[in-house]
Amino acid sequence: MRYRFLSILLLSFFSLNFQGFAQSTLDSIPPKRQPIFFGGSFSNDILQLYGKSDGYFTNGVTARITGSFLRKLPSKHLLFGLKNSTSRLYTLELGQEIYTPLSIDSDGLLENDRPYAGWFYATHSLESFDELNRQKLTTSFQLGVTGKWAFAGTVQTKFHELINNSLPQGWDNQIGNSVGLNYYLKYEKGLLNSNYIDFTPNVEAGLGSVYVYGATGFTLRLGLLDNFFSNDGKFYQRRGSNGKFKMYLTFSPTVGTMFRNSLLQGMPYGGNSPHLIPGSQINTFYFEGVSKLTLQYDRLRVSFNQNWKSPEFKGAESQRWGAVEVGIRLF
Repeated sequence: MRYRFLSILLLSFFSLNFQGFAQSTLDSIPPKRQPIFFGGSFSNDILQLYGKSDGYFTNGVTARITGSFLRKLPSKHLLFGLKNSTSRLYTLELGQEIYTPLSIDSDGLLENDRPYAGWFYATHSLESFDELNRQKLTTSFQLGVTGKWAFAGTVQTKFHELINNSLPQGWDNQIGNSVGLNYYLKYEKGLLNSNYIDFTPNVEAGLGSVYVYGATGFTLRLGLLDNFFSNDGKFYQRRGSNGKFKMYLTFSPTVGTMFRNSLLQGMPYGGNSPHLIPGSQINTFYFEGVSKLTLQYDRLRVSFNQNWKSPEFKGAESQRWGAVEVGIRLF
């Protein structure tokens, strides 16, 4: 059933606009017209504004740079975009994700809880925009490591010392050292677009040794907006929004099916993992939602997020966390 869902999702994805895809080397925007953008994010369960959730996804950090010079990386040959794109963005992102059981006070195996896991990765992505037909395609190639190589236990311990919180005791039981590869695709098609509201359905999929999934959802934005399909609201363009202040709310619900989650089940190769969640215990379908407040002025953008995700395996609880994202365009 799960694989039938993924097959239908992927067939729908390619039938929507297969004629519009082309290799990323067909970049239509001269490099001298593309500014450089720096950004980053911090995600943690202590940033949630309501309820209580401590554990599962507990911390994440990213740092990224966007610029046309990134199309020269060897991994560009794995990326493709819309053939008739009006603009393209190449991004390199470094990130770390930390996962723990609900209880971090025990150094023993917690059979009915999720395993400790860390994921440290680099992602090269291409976002291509078609302003005329209000569509966007994102393709991404990700390479990363798990286990002690990801330094998740070290980071969480140091952070808990900094905020004077109880120290995690079970990182000796984390998912073992391994290398992971993943490829992601996401297609977005605007159905409603104005200066104050836009509505954009999407379909996405991930395939690799870390995640295998398919999902669909939509993004609804309300507020003072630029055209999302014009280089992500003109933020990445030279002169950006011409000094205008922008503020908007974003709501992004998603429903999907998970075929493999190696940060629960263990990597398919390498690593010694004392505790894993068997595939039969992974919930087939999942739901997640993101609500976001974004403030933007000229070269600076700041977002405050609230995230919710349904239980990932049988007997698990839902999880919530908050995030702060900051981005700045250099010129």
